[in-house]
Amino acid sequence: MVEKLRRKRNGETLSDDEDIDQPTADEMKDMIEQTRKLQKQRRVAKEQAKLEAEANCEEDDLTCQEIDLEEVDIDTLTEEQKELLKAEKEEAKLQRLQDKQMNKDLQNTQGASMAAEMEASGETIAVDQQIDGNSVYQTTVLSSEDIDNQIRDNGDGTWSL
Repeated sequence: MVEKLRRKRNGETLSDDEDIDQPTADEMKDMIEQTRKLQKQRRVAKEQAKLEAEANCEEDDLTCQEIDLEEVDIDTLTEEQKELLKAEKEEAKLQRLQDKQMNKDLQNTQGASMAAEMEASGETIAVDQQIDGNSVYQTTVLSSEDIDNQIRDNGDGTWSL
């Protein structure tokens, strides 16, 4: 659904995208909650797989040995260990990028949904906030008139909100 909304926002809709409307606030909260659960499940699954791999490791198996980069000189690692380390870094980087993109898509969809609700109700500002453990996710949507009202000329050639 997020993909369809992204295509709609970019003007790249397909024939089966025409039935898509902006999600309501409750639907957005459900989507965000499901996304946070998915991200948490991925982290837990990765940690569990790492623990299982450590439990099944044999002493002489180089692929199972934990490599601490702060203690080990990179030149002393074997080619196999270097490749494993590089693959692990790439996987972590890809996962971070996917999570960032997922959060960005959700926030864009949520902003568009809030803007549509705001326009329908005649409000000039809408704020939504989700709390997930230690993280707080806040989305604020302002009308163009409200943005103009909040920007101030400091008198020295600079502007501030």
